[in-house]
Amino acid sequence: MGRSHITAPDRRFRQRIGKLLGDARRQAGLSQEALAKRLRCHRVTVAHIEGGNGGGLSIEHISRIAKATGADPGALLREAMQ
Repeated sequence: MGRSHITAPDRRFRQRIGKLLGDARRQAGLSQEALAKRLRCHRVTVAHIEGGNGGGLSIEHISRIAKATGADPGALLREAMQ
């Protein structure tokens, strides 16, 4: 199945949460590479998530990324859902 099954609200949520996670990373003084090392993933994965392209992004992933940056996962999710 291609990207056509992704609804506009889903896309907007991914874009919002990606921006918020990127903001949290920068606020923590981390590069994408440094965050990727903490998460044991590739920098490109971090870039995709921050760019709103994290199609398989779960609540668990959001929580891990938020915690790695010192952000509150619940607060980020609430803000992204507004």
